[in-house]
Amino acid sequence: MRAESMTETKPDLIEQRAEGGPVGKAIQAFWRVLVRPGEFFGDMPGDGNPVLALAFLAVCSAVFSFLTGFLTPHNTPVATLIFFLNAMLTPFVLSLLLYGAAWLFCRGVFSFRTLFAVNAYASATLLLAWIPGASLPVGLWRFILVGMGLARTGGLSGKKACLVLCSAVFILLLLLGQVHSWLAPWKIGQ
Repeated sequence: MRAESMTETKPDLIEQRAEGGPVGKAIQAFWRVLVRPGEFFGDMPGDGNPVLALAFLAVCSAVFSFLTGFLTPHNTPVATLIFFLNAMLTPFVLSLLLYGAAWLFCRGVFSFRTLFAVNAYASATLLLAWIPGASLPVGLWRFILVGMGLARTGGLSGKKACLVLCSAVFILLLLLGQVHSWLAPWKIGQ
């Protein structure tokens, strides 16, 4: 019996424990998004179930905000709230930009609900982003997960998924630059 338990792989143990209850299913979703993203996004329903995706995003955002706030010197409740709102709103903004890019390059393939679900589940990376020094690689992994989600849920080639994602990120960077220029006279965010 001992030999059998030693031959089980770590993902199998996690999946067995995750079978019961909403917490177990959230853990399973988190594990599958980060470790087996192609399989996860390939199995995702066409509409992505936005209610479950929103709940998943809210949990990831809350944990990220709490842990980031805990590690931030001179943290205030307002700063923690800002971390939470940023984590919650970023997938909505990126989904809108992806919807526009998808409309240009592969019209009729994605609904906004699907794009939001892909972005919300890719936010599983937030559960690792609070670790000091990990935000850049984890942020890049998040974009890779979104690209994989586009390819798997929309049946796009890797090149086309990359084109859609890069177009949306380019527009996002332009928007952030514009917002920064609006805030510069007030020295906000400097």
